[in-house]
Amino acid sequence: MDHSVGGGCDLRGISNDGTLIACIDGGRHVHIVTENGVKRGRFSSGELIGLSVANDGTGIAVNDDEGHVYVLDSNGNLRWKRSPYKMMAK
Repeated sequence: MDHSVGGGCDLRGISNDGTLIACIDGGRHVHIVTENGVKRGRFSSGELIGLSVANDGTGIAVNDDEGHVYVLDSNGNLRWKRSPYKMMAK
């Protein structure tokens, strides 16, 4: 394995064919590796608490504790971000 994750792997996801693996470590960073442990990318933003890998391995969705959703490509590059809707006080 060419890549190690400091602080362990709190959450993980894997594509259906097993070629893309992603995990959120104890520092709340997403690590993306191949089935052989070769690093493909890394992503950080806020306190990441949720993760899902696309069945076909083309992307990863993560969310943080403030409700932001991030969609990444298979190398950890940000495709888009969605922020939570904020209700205005009356």
